[in-house]
Amino acid sequence: MTTTLDKVNPGQTAKITQIKAGKGLHNRLNHMGIHVGDTVMVKRQLGGPIIISLHNTELAIGRGIAKKIIVSMNPE
Repeated sequence: MTTTLDKVNPGQTAKITQIKAGKGLHNRLNHMGIHVGDTVMVKRQLGGPIIISLHNTELAIGRGIAKKIIVSMNPE
């Protein structure tokens, strides 16, 4: 099942399959360590930011950015 990162419930794991964004946002996410192929776990969804865990690090990303990250709910 494919969806966007903002729709993943806390505690669920998903694999990033695509980032629908321009070069600037791709670069920003790369610098944060977020890449296509990464498996992420949603820790918390606050009013605005979404807290994710990947590479043994917790990151907060905005909901607007999370809507541009396409994930698969059945990571390999």
